[in-house]
Amino acid sequence: FPDRRRGAWLALAAALLVAGLGLQQRTHLVAVTDYKGLARFLRPFAERIISEDGILLCEYSRLAAPFEHFFGIPTLGLDNERQDDYTAAELAWQEIMRQDPQRAAFFITPFHQPVSDLFSFELLHKDCYQGAKLLQARRSLPTRIGTHRLPLRLYRMQLTPESAGLAPTGLQYDQLDAGNMGLRGFANIRRETAAFDSWYSALSLAVLAPLPDLVSARLSLSMQNAPYLALKQLLVSAPDELAAPTQPDSTNFMARWARARAQILVPPELGAGYLVLLLKTPRLPTAETKQVRFSWSAADLMQWQPPVDKWQWLVVPLPAAASGQWLSLACEPAWDPQLSGYPADLGVLIGMISFWPAAEL
Repeated sequence: FPDRRRGAWLALAAALLVAGLGLQQRTHLVAVTDYKGLARFLRPFAERIISEDGILLCEYSRLAAPFEHFFGIPTLGLDNERQDDYTAAELAWQEIMRQDPQRAAFFITPFHQPVSDLFSFELLHKDCYQGAKLLQARRSLPTRIGTHRLPLRLYRMQLTPESAGLAPTGLQYDQLDAGNMGLRGFANIRRETAAFDSWYSALSLAVLAPLPDLVSARLSLSMQNAPYLALKQLLVSAPDELAAPTQPDSTNFMARWARARAQILVPPELGAGYLVLLLKTPRLPTAETKQVRFSWSAADLMQWQPPVDKWQWLVVPLPAAASGQWLSLACEPAWDPQLSGYPADLGVLIGMISFWPAAEL
């Protein structure tokens, strides 16, 4: 019996040794909990909605599930990764709100400030989640631990009245992200690095002749949290009168591809003003030059042939009648990058979208 017991202990020791060798540099697989504390983070958002027996439109389908099934909130999820046009979902949500006008409706997103021609939004609560996450590895188990950051903002939604009578206000997308509220036909995001001369910027400025009542307006832009977007006393009356912008030597920023047929919603409360874009066109393998055309339902706004592979400022004056309208951004020819996960009809790469009312100039 002593030999039998000794053999059992040796077998146990061998098993533990094998297990220990197997866990070498893999303890993180059992020690790390992905998204730990996420339910606790979401609770204040959920409680605000539940307190008013509200319904939720959620722009991030991965978050829609916990709000619906964990907190019991009636939720419609918007899949920003598979749908680049929310028109059908927004119209359906508008009908839901019309059928039950007394029930509070909310919108939640980890992306940019929402803008819509159907709804208005009031910010109620915002917070940012940070937690550990195992980083995916190709053809092997994860070996690295990363940090996951999720900013989240909750808005109260109201149906836009027929005649809003709103005071003019602007809109700036802090950084372009994967959200699609106010955008249609936008695709992948990417991090860009650009270098500029401090005084003679590589960014040139293209300005369409402004409307008669805005001929003498001066456009001075100062973008928070985006120093590379600073323009100083930009005179919009003619290209040869533009003051050179001061740029940092180099900068990093997030940019997003617009497909060959994309749309940008003008904020309904903008009034007469300007659309300011930072964009770049790719070099086509056929050596063709892209034509970029802006239009809306009432008229063409401009057609432009930008140089390739150069970041360009573009300032497009907008009439008051364009407020609340979808601007069409058409690019010809389309470009197929032939990359997995990318659409075959890319247009231009956009680094910034900003609207400025003429009243603020």
